Amino acid sequence: MCKPRGIRLVLVNPVHTKRVKEIRDNSPNKTDKKDPGVIADIIQLGCVLNVIAPKAKPPNCAN
Repeated sequence: MCKPRGIRLVLVNPVHTKRVKEIRDNSPNKTDKKDPGVIADIIQLGCVLNVIAPKAKPPNCAN
């Protein structure tokens, strides 16, 4: 669904988000307010995993 629009899906490792957030503000506290900036930093660093979605087969409806 995203590929025709040119959107690349990636996964970010939660361990990376925690470590980058701690480096950014020297605090172990995690807040939803900080998360987008942390995720953007990780994407800029290139520390992401590519999403490989298998092509779905149509369900077999024959009984």
